Amino acid sequence: MLVDTWATLETHSIFFEHITNMGAGNHTLEYKLISGKPKDNVNMQKFNKYFYDNIIFMAPTVKSFGADLGIDEILKFVDFHHNIMIFANNESRKITRDLFNEFGVDLEDIGYTMQGGKAPSALA
Repeated sequence: MLVDTWATLETHSIFFEHITNMGAGNHTLEYKLISGKPKDNVNMQKFNKYFYDNIIFMAPTVKSFGADLGIDEILKFVDFHHNIMIFANNESRKITRDLFNEFGVDLEDIGYTMQGGKAPSALA
């Protein structure tokens, strides 16, 4: 689990608990704080062996995932039959948007929010 702030652990604790309990508790979560500095290392593999089967990116505001975890490395991770889950919001940075683009998803411009309109009326 890659997060951009430790507060995410508190705000999404129910989600993390659910993942841990899935599969009769066979999932172990490790949390890593990524700073967004391009020179920092995340250390996801060594000698072409990945330490993890799944990566959850909950760091939409970082400018970089790290020196050893660029888009090409993430795509190789997926090509080796591993899974990723990426969270984004209207403040997601270019690296997150570019990663989404690799999977055919296009996000609205940064800062985009929908305003106005009205809530749908209840069915009678």
